[in-house]
Amino acid sequence: MNTVTNIKKQNGWISFLNKISASYALMMPILIAQLLQRLYPVIDNHFIGILGRQSLYLHNVQLNFIIFGQFIGTATSISILVFWRRKECVNQQGHILIKHLLSTLLLTMSVALTAWLFSDKIMLAYHVDISSMTIAKTYLGIGLINMILQAIYISLDGVLVASKLQKFSMLIAAGLVTCNIIADRLSISYFFSDNDAATPLLLIGLSTTGILLLAITLSTRKILRHIHGWSSFSIKEMMRVWCSELGVYLIRGVTPFIYTYQLCLITASAGFIVTYQLALQLSYLFCLPLLASMQIAVSEASETASEKTNTSNWWHPLFYTGILPTTALLAIGIFAAIPILEIAFHYLPASDHLNYLPIFFISCWIGQWGNVFTVPLRAKKLSYLVTKNFFIAELIILLGGTQLLIMLNLATPLTVAYTTLLFSSVYLVLNIRNTRMINQTSVVRMS
Repeated sequence: MNTVTNIKKQNGWISFLNKISASYALMMPILIAQLLQRLYPVIDNHFIGILGRQSLYLHNVQLNFIIFGQFIGTATSISILVFWRRKECVNQQGHILIKHLLSTLLLTMSVALTAWLFSDKIMLAYHVDISSMTIAKTYLGIGLINMILQAIYISLDGVLVASKLQKFSMLIAAGLVTCNIIADRLSISYFFSDNDAATPLLLIGLSTTGILLLAITLSTRKILRHIHGWSSFSIKEMMRVWCSELGVYLIRGVTPFIYTYQLCLITASAGFIVTYQLALQLSYLFCLPLLASMQIAVSEASETASEKTNTSNWWHPLFYTGILPTTALLAIGIFAAIPILEIAFHYLPASDHLNYLPIFFISCWIGQWGNVFTVPLRAKKLSYLVTKNFFIAELIILLGGTQLLIMLNLATPLTVAYTTLLFSSVYLVLNIRNTRMINQTSVVRMS
């Protein structure tokens, strides 16, 4: 009897390990591709840091728009993942793709046009030096084009994942990063001098435009060969999910503009915006394992949800392939952020910025747990709850709390860090609460 029990336990462990190994095999190409995508701003900041602090500052003002485009693309890719592998939508993939891409293009073009019309006010709001205004506006214009292209490219990358073309996505991303490094290096080597930092700065921006256009072309060709059908797809059904996802990422995309402006008003040594932006970029890299595994989790949970079966099969792979690696990487950020910033970006934060960094990365860790609890909500097409929770946490707690500190003359890097910690904690609690509610509702219906 004991022998039979032991054999069953061994078989159970073998089955479990095989499942985790399979999850890693699926996740690793996605992880590598997204890591390479996130290396774009890191690489640019590394080389632009050579051009001087003023160039680095201009780039980080533009970076808000690039991040906005990435968030819109991420919202679109998640919306596509919700529909792509559902049995009732398999023959509608062509229309799912076109309607998502057109909606994304119209949205980002509208934002880019509006931002360009108010470019002078944007530059003044961020206290850009008047003597650099012409270069700053030109570089912003390039950044707005790249914002649109980033949104389209990341949307297409989500389609590659949904179509199980992760390896192709990884190859595209590897090629893009390689081209980006070469272009940045050549721009600085041949065009940078003590009297001219503007030319290499603009060339770095334009090279990104060309590289993204190439990525979009190659991704589109590959996807069109793997679409299963072109049956009509309800725009109303799409908008219900896409707009809900968009709500979260619009908040996440708009917040950096307001938040970086608020950071200009706090009592801190010069350059705190750069410290925040560079820490944010590191956090994106550290959280990539979870982001990559969440894409698979959302797809699997949505697929089983459409069949009205148990959606818990996504949890263990997500924990081992996403949560644990992200936790380890964020721990590095907590304890070693300062040497990482110095090595990666040639940047040493001021002394009053140092206490901000560990609390910031702790907040990121709590926030990622909050993201984990969005998977069952998205699988049930309840993305609007995620939007509501993010609205409460980010707009009311983070931005509202920071503004209150500014009004009370209490805003310092340390107090702002504690506000960030409160924001991520509220986000986690709200998502846990909603997940419990839908689970209880499901149990009641089954009984």
